[in-house]
Amino acid sequence: MFDKLYKSKIQAVILPNYSYNDEDFLYSSLRRLTAERNGRHITVYGMPILYDSDKIEFDYYHSLNINVVMSDFVDQDFGTIREFRRNFLNMYGEIPTSEAIKAYDLILFLGRNLWKYGRNFQNYLENDEQTYLQSIYEIKKAKSDDSPIADDPTKFDYFENKHLDIIEFKGNKWQKKN
Repeated sequence: MFDKLYKSKIQAVILPNYSYNDEDFLYSSLRRLTAERNGRHITVYGMPILYDSDKIEFDYYHSLNINVVMSDFVDQDFGTIREFRRNFLNMYGEIPTSEAIKAYDLILFLGRNLWKYGRNFQNYLENDEQTYLQSIYEIKKAKSDDSPIADDPTKFDYFENKHLDIIEFKGNKWQKKN
């Protein structure tokens, strides 16, 4: 990979590793990319491990313009999130965690759809994208890789939220990319 960095006009590198077992490999790759990029602008795209890892140093976020694909990023500085945090603090005397914000969105999603469609609401959501405090739900039918019904397009194994955000490190914080 790195020998091609000298000879070509690579502008983006995709690191698809997801497992924490790959954390050392990712750190080494980012370290080497930083050292061998020769001043060129390179963007690195990766999975949530790049966001969550304790091994990846702050300098890599800026020098490699790291972008992370996530399904559940909470931007603490977003207007509705700030208001929610203030109201939560006033009501419960504690600052809400990201999990509390995600849970709030999930309960709203379930409650509104149960009210609107009834107990089998999942059958009505496929063409209905919904946005809450920070979550966007784009529910689609999905099949397992090893599913015996893989050949039948009308059958599926489960429903899945297909929405993903790309976040980037800008200034001194992570934010959703427009």
